[in-house]
Amino acid sequence: MNEDDINITEIEDFVTFGYPRLKIAKGVYGRLIQLQNDDFELVISVTEGLRAEALKDAWGNISEFRERLRKTQGSDIRDYSISLYLTLTYLKDNGWSYSEIARALNLDCMSLLCQCVDGKKEGDADQSNPLVHYYSTLTSMGMSKDESLDLFLEGMELVRSNQAPWYPEDQPIKGIRVRDFLRQFNKNIKKGTIVLLDEEVDIRLPIIYRWIILITPKYIIKALNLINITHPEMKDKMTNDFHKRANVINQILDNFG
Repeated sequence: MNEDDINITEIEDFVTFGYPRLKIAKGVYGRLIQLQNDDFELVISVTEGLRAEALKDAWGNISEFRERLRKTQGSDIRDYSISLYLTLTYLKDNGWSYSEIARALNLDCMSLLCQCVDGKKEGDADQSNPLVHYYSTLTSMGMSKDESLDLFLEGMELVRSNQAPWYPEDQPIKGIRVRDFLRQFNKNIKKGTIVLLDEEVDIRLPIIYRWIILITPKYIIKALNLINITHPEMKDKMTNDFHKRANVINQILDNFG
Protein backbone atom coordinates (compact mmCIF):
# COMPACT_ATOMS: atom_id res chain seq x y z
CA MET A 1 0.00 0.00 0.00
CA ASN A 2 1.31 3.42 -0.94
CA GLU A 3 1.57 5.78 2.03
CA ASP A 4 -0.40 8.41 0.09
CA ASP A 5 -3.32 5.97 -0.09
CA ILE A 6 -3.50 5.34 3.68
CA ASN A 7 -6.64 6.86 5.18
CA ILE A 8 -6.84 8.25 8.70
CA THR A 9 -9.56 5.72 9.52
CA GLU A 10 -6.92 3.00 9.22
CA ILE A 11 -4.82 4.29 12.10
CA GLU A 12 -5.12 1.03 14.05
CA ASP A 13 -3.45 -0.79 11.14
CA PHE A 14 -0.97 2.06 10.85
CA VAL A 15 0.10 1.56 14.47
CA THR A 16 0.11 -2.23 14.18
CA PHE A 17 2.10 -2.55 10.98
CA GLY A 18 4.31 0.51 11.38
CA TYR A 19 3.84 2.39 8.13
CA PRO A 20 6.69 4.90 7.89
CA ARG A 21 4.51 7.89 7.05
CA LEU A 22 0.83 8.72 6.83
CA LYS A 23 -0.56 11.39 4.55
CA ILE A 24 -2.86 13.62 6.61
CA ALA A 25 -3.45 16.33 4.01
CA LYS A 26 -1.70 17.65 0.95
CA GLY A 27 1.87 18.39 2.02
CA VAL A 28 1.21 17.34 5.63
CA TYR A 29 2.36 13.97 6.96
CA GLY A 30 2.22 12.16 10.29
CA ARG A 31 4.88 9.84 11.57
CA LEU A 32 4.63 7.73 14.72
CA ILE A 33 7.70 7.20 16.86
CA GLN A 34 7.72 4.49 19.51
CA LEU A 35 8.54 5.55 23.05
CA GLN A 36 10.32 3.52 25.71
CA ASN A 37 6.98 2.51 27.26
CA ASP A 38 5.89 1.11 23.85
CA ASP A 39 3.37 3.90 23.28
CA PHE A 40 3.47 5.94 20.09
CA GLU A 41 3.89 9.68 19.73
CA LEU A 42 2.75 11.66 16.71
CA VAL A 43 5.26 13.82 14.87
CA ILE A 44 4.00 16.12 12.09
CA SER A 45 6.14 16.93 9.08
CA VAL A 46 5.35 19.25 6.18
CA THR A 47 6.75 19.59 2.69
CA GLU A 48 9.07 22.45 1.91
CA GLY A 49 7.25 25.62 0.93
CA LEU A 50 3.92 24.65 2.48
CA ARG A 51 1.94 27.79 3.27
CA ALA A 52 0.72 28.49 6.80
CA GLU A 53 -2.88 28.57 5.54
CA ALA A 54 -2.55 25.00 4.24
CA LEU A 55 -1.30 23.78 7.61
CA LYS A 56 -4.17 25.60 9.32
CA ASP A 57 -6.63 23.94 6.95
CA ALA A 58 -5.12 20.53 7.80
CA TRP A 59 -5.50 21.02 11.55
CA GLY A 60 -8.88 19.29 11.66
CA ASN A 61 -7.33 16.16 10.14
CA ILE A 62 -4.40 16.36 12.55
CA SER A 63 -6.79 16.58 15.50
CA GLU A 64 -8.74 13.59 14.20
CA PHE A 65 -5.49 11.63 13.86
CA ARG A 66 -4.49 12.50 17.43
CA GLU A 67 -7.93 11.56 18.76
CA ARG A 68 -7.83 8.16 17.06
CA LEU A 69 -4.34 7.53 18.38
CA ARG A 70 -5.44 8.50 21.89
CA LYS A 71 -8.43 6.13 21.71
CA THR A 72 -6.20 3.34 20.43
CA GLN A 73 -3.50 3.51 23.12
CA GLY A 74 -5.05 5.71 25.80
CA SER A 75 -3.73 8.90 27.36
CA ASP A 76 -0.28 8.82 28.93
CA ILE A 77 -0.87 8.10 32.62
CA ARG A 78 2.66 9.38 33.33
CA ASP A 79 1.38 12.86 32.56
CA TYR A 80 1.55 14.73 35.87
CA SER A 81 -2.02 15.98 35.89
CA ILE A 82 -3.36 12.51 35.07
CA SER A 83 -1.25 10.93 37.80
CA LEU A 84 -2.50 13.57 40.23
CA TYR A 85 -6.09 12.92 39.13
CA LEU A 86 -5.71 9.20 39.82
CA THR A 87 -4.27 9.94 43.27
CA LEU A 88 -7.05 12.33 44.26
CA THR A 89 -9.73 10.05 42.82
CA TYR A 90 -8.45 7.18 44.94
CA LEU A 91 -8.60 9.34 48.07
CA LYS A 92 -12.08 10.66 47.27
CA ASP A 93 -13.38 7.17 46.55
CA ASN A 94 -12.01 6.08 49.93
CA GLY A 95 -13.91 8.66 51.93
CA TRP A 96 -11.62 11.69 51.96
CA SER A 97 -13.35 15.07 51.83
CA TYR A 98 -12.25 17.80 49.44
CA SER A 99 -10.86 19.75 52.42
CA GLU A 100 -8.86 16.76 53.64
CA ILE A 101 -7.40 16.24 50.16
CA ALA A 102 -6.52 19.95 49.95
CA ARG A 103 -4.68 19.79 53.29
CA ALA A 104 -2.80 16.71 52.08
CA LEU A 105 -1.69 18.55 48.93
CA ASN A 106 -0.68 21.59 50.98
CA LEU A 107 1.40 19.33 53.22
CA ASP A 108 2.90 17.67 50.13
CA CYS A 109 3.94 21.06 48.74
CA MET A 110 5.38 22.14 52.09
CA SER A 111 7.36 18.89 52.32
CA LEU A 112 8.70 19.39 48.81
CA LEU A 113 9.68 22.93 49.77
CA CYS A 114 11.59 21.61 52.79
CA GLN A 115 13.36 19.19 50.49
CA CYS A 116 14.30 22.06 48.16
CA VAL A 117 15.73 24.04 51.09
CA ASP A 118 17.88 21.04 52.00
CA GLY A 119 18.99 20.89 48.38
CA LYS A 120 18.31 17.17 48.14
CA LYS A 121 16.60 14.99 45.58
CA GLU A 122 15.42 11.58 46.72
CA GLY A 123 15.55 8.78 44.17
CA ASP A 124 16.10 9.33 40.46
CA ALA A 125 17.32 12.88 39.91
CA ASP A 126 15.64 13.18 36.52
CA GLN A 127 12.16 12.30 37.77
CA SER A 128 12.17 13.22 41.46
CA ASN A 129 13.21 16.84 41.47
CA PRO A 130 11.13 18.31 44.32
CA LEU A 131 10.88 21.74 42.67
CA VAL A 132 9.37 20.20 39.53
CA HIS A 133 6.76 18.30 41.52
CA TYR A 134 5.97 21.29 43.74
CA TYR A 135 5.45 23.45 40.68
CA SER A 136 3.51 20.77 38.78
CA THR A 137 1.16 20.17 41.70
CA LEU A 138 0.16 23.82 41.99
CA THR A 139 -0.18 24.48 38.25
CA SER A 140 -2.16 21.27 37.77
CA MET A 141 -4.56 22.54 40.43
CA GLY A 142 -5.11 25.76 38.50
CA MET A 143 -2.59 28.13 40.05
CA SER A 144 -0.78 30.41 37.62
CA LYS A 145 2.93 29.95 36.91
CA ASP A 146 3.80 33.37 38.32
CA GLU A 147 1.77 32.80 41.48
CA SER A 148 3.39 29.39 42.00
CA LEU A 149 6.86 30.87 41.60
CA ASP A 150 6.16 33.78 43.97
CA LEU A 151 4.83 31.36 46.57
CA PHE A 152 7.93 29.21 46.18
CA LEU A 153 10.36 32.10 46.68
CA GLU A 154 8.47 33.44 49.70
CA GLY A 155 8.11 29.94 51.12
CA MET A 156 11.82 29.19 50.85
CA GLU A 157 12.64 32.19 53.03
CA LEU A 158 10.07 31.23 55.66
CA VAL A 159 11.23 27.60 55.82
CA ARG A 160 14.83 28.79 56.23
CA SER A 161 13.55 30.87 59.17
CA ASN A 162 11.98 27.73 60.69
CA GLN A 163 8.42 28.83 59.91
CA ALA A 164 5.61 27.17 58.01
CA PRO A 165 5.31 28.89 54.60
CA TRP A 166 1.49 28.99 54.68
CA TYR A 167 -1.61 28.08 56.67
CA PRO A 168 -2.22 24.43 55.66
CA GLU A 169 -5.99 24.45 56.18
CA ASP A 170 -6.64 26.23 52.90
CA GLN A 171 -3.33 27.52 51.51
CA PRO A 172 -2.26 27.40 48.81
CA ILE A 173 -4.99 24.92 47.75
CA LYS A 174 -8.59 25.10 48.95
CA GLY A 175 -11.08 22.26 48.90
CA ILE A 176 -13.03 23.95 46.11
CA ARG A 177 -9.96 23.74 43.86
CA VAL A 178 -9.83 19.99 44.45
CA ARG A 179 -13.53 19.67 43.65
CA ASP A 180 -13.22 21.71 40.45
CA PHE A 181 -10.10 19.80 39.35
CA LEU A 182 -11.81 16.41 39.72
CA ARG A 183 -15.03 17.57 38.07
CA GLN A 184 -13.19 19.02 35.07
CA PHE A 185 -11.13 15.87 34.65
CA ASN A 186 -14.25 13.71 34.75
CA LYS A 187 -15.82 15.93 32.08
CA ASN A 188 -12.71 15.52 29.90
CA ILE A 189 -12.89 11.75 30.28
CA LYS A 190 -16.56 11.73 29.26
CA LYS A 191 -15.77 13.92 26.23
CA GLY A 192 -12.92 11.60 25.25
CA THR A 193 -10.18 14.23 25.42
CA ILE A 194 -8.62 12.02 28.09
CA VAL A 195 -8.76 8.23 27.64
CA LEU A 196 -7.91 5.89 30.50
CA LEU A 197 -7.71 2.27 29.41
CA ASP A 198 -8.81 0.10 32.32
CA GLU A 199 -6.26 -2.60 31.65
CA GLU A 200 -3.41 -0.06 31.87
CA VAL A 201 -4.50 1.89 34.95
CA ASP A 202 -3.54 0.78 38.44
CA ILE A 203 -4.84 3.68 40.49
CA ARG A 204 -2.60 2.73 43.43
CA LEU A 205 0.69 3.33 41.62
CA PRO A 206 0.59 7.15 41.60
CA ILE A 207 0.07 7.18 45.39
CA ILE A 208 2.93 4.75 45.94
CA TYR A 209 5.18 6.99 43.89
CA ARG A 210 3.98 10.25 45.42
CA TRP A 211 3.78 9.30 49.11
CA ILE A 212 6.55 6.72 49.38
CA ILE A 213 9.20 7.47 46.78
CA LEU A 214 8.87 11.19 46.05
CA ILE A 215 7.76 12.66 49.38
CA THR A 216 9.60 10.75 52.08
CA PRO A 217 8.49 10.59 55.76
CA LYS A 218 11.55 12.64 56.74
CA TYR A 219 10.23 15.74 54.98
CA ILE A 220 6.60 15.13 55.91
CA ILE A 221 7.65 15.16 59.57
CA LYS A 222 9.79 18.25 59.02
CA ALA A 223 6.84 20.09 57.49
CA LEU A 224 4.56 18.98 60.34
CA ASN A 225 7.06 20.31 62.87
CA LEU A 226 7.03 23.71 61.14
CA ILE A 227 3.22 23.73 61.25
CA ASN A 228 3.27 22.87 64.96
CA ILE A 229 5.62 25.80 65.61
CA THR A 230 3.84 28.37 63.45
CA HIS A 231 0.23 27.21 63.68
CA PRO A 232 -0.12 25.18 66.90
CA GLU A 233 -3.92 25.27 66.61
CA MET A 234 -3.57 22.95 63.57
CA LYS A 235 -1.56 20.30 65.41
CA ASP A 236 -4.39 17.85 66.19
CA LYS A 237 -5.97 18.11 62.74
CA MET A 238 -2.66 17.66 60.91
CA THR A 239 -1.70 14.73 63.17
CA ASN A 240 -4.99 13.02 62.34
CA ASP A 241 -4.36 13.68 58.65
CA PHE A 242 -0.89 12.16 58.97
CA HIS A 243 -2.32 8.96 60.49
CA LYS A 244 -4.97 8.83 57.78
CA ARG A 245 -2.24 9.15 55.14
CA ALA A 246 -0.27 6.35 56.79
CA ASN A 247 -3.36 4.13 56.79
CA VAL A 248 -3.79 4.64 53.03
CA ILE A 249 -0.16 3.73 52.39
CA ASN A 250 -0.34 0.64 54.60
CA GLN A 251 -3.60 -0.49 53.01
CA ILE A 252 -2.14 -0.18 49.51
CA LEU A 253 1.07 -1.99 50.42
CA ASP A 254 -0.83 -4.78 52.19
CA ASN A 255 -3.02 -5.38 49.13
CA PHE A 256 -0.42 -4.72 46.47
CA GLY A 257 0.73 -7.52 44.29
